[in-house]
Amino acid sequence: MYKRQGLIKKGFLDGEPEVPSVVIKGLHGARINSLLAGLSPVRAALGNSMLTFAKPISIFAGAAVQGDVATLKRAQTVFGGISENIKRGFKVMRSEWNLAVKHPEEAMARGRVDMQMQKLEHMEYMDSMAKGWEADEEWGKVAMWKLAKGLTWWNKQPFVRFGTNALYAIDGFTNSFMASGMARARAYDELFDATRGGVDKVKFQQLQRKLYNEAFDDTGLLTDAAAKHASQEIALNLDSKVVRHFENMLDHIPAAKGVFLFPRTGVNAFELGWSFSPTSNLGPALTKARRVLGAKTEQAKIASLLEHGIDASQDADLAFKTLKSEYIGRQIMGSTVVMGAGMWALEGNLTGNGPQDAAEKARMMALGWKPLSIRNPITGQWHSYRGFEPFSQLLGLTADVVYQANRVDQSI
Repeated sequence: MYKRQGLIKKGFLDGEPEVPSVVIKGLHGARINSLLAGLSPVRAALGNSMLTFAKPISIFAGAAVQGDVATLKRAQTVFGGISENIKRGFKVMRSEWNLAVKHPEEAMARGRVDMQMQKLEHMEYMDSMAKGWEADEEWGKVAMWKLAKGLTWWNKQPFVRFGTNALYAIDGFTNSFMASGMARARAYDELFDATRGGVDKVKFQQLQRKLYNEAFDDTGLLTDAAAKHASQEIALNLDSKVVRHFENMLDHIPAAKGVFLFPRTGVNAFELGWSFSPTSNLGPALTKARRVLGAKTEQAKIASLLEHGIDASQDADLAFKTLKSEYIGRQIMGSTVVMGAGMWALEGNLTGNGPQDAAEKARMMALGWKPLSIRNPITGQWHSYRGFEPFSQLLGLTADVVYQANRVDQSI
């Protein structure tokens, strides 16, 4: 039990990550709460909103380019009912906020993996052990136990967890919105198959509301696989082999978490950003975008649907066409962003990472140059686009290409 209070041995190289130190977890949690106390909820709300509304736009664009009328008709029905969807979203958002404030440990267990914190268990048993340590004058163990209790108390305070709770509530809104979309898609497919193309509006509304309610369990936790995948993709919280291997490494080397605070977010941001790249269908099938766009056989198409949590038992062909249209639409959106960013960078209004030489970059910044920023054409002020997913990578890469191409003092 004392291993759960380790600081030095458990903090740098942990040989037993399955027995984590509550002190290390508490310190890590305190740092996360402090980092999320600023504008992080605002950025998360902006990012989630942008990606939520980019979803229908990309599907419409992809279907229109392919001339796929059936997918366009399905998308019109799926992404209708905006008013109802927003009301549902705010209802879930309020519920998730209340849960996070009143029961933070329960909320932590079902929230973003990057922000989950260790729950302090066996309190009474540990308190009795602490009395024994005091009697034996083992003050180091006593101090570690009190530090663990103090950190746990601190990380549960509402004012400390405001940013974390806000992100949890924002994710609740996204969960509801995605559940609404998936419920409407399933209702459309089911009625479309049953009536051979005719969808009764009254029956559709009844069925989609029933399916929406079934997407959550009795505690309000989203359980629908397709909605969870879509929501976690937007929240940059999807699981993958790369993420699991990296997180396992960090469990063995806890000190590295100071450098890699949100590994899951970073890996997902890269894959999501790449799916908006005009070249996302090139190269090996390492990403979901490449596997969807490269799927030719029935088996490959079904595998792509299942990878996205989509039920392939009902009208799998139309469901795959919709999924493929979304990725094609993302390419179109990404191409538009790259073209606009290139023109803006040529006019000196968009910056990337700058020169490779650190000293030269420092001199430029001292003169007022700002990396990874875009200039407001009205006010002339520069604003950072860091974390502006999914387009931050495209903006940075485009700006870097323009910058290096315009340099005459060195070869690219």
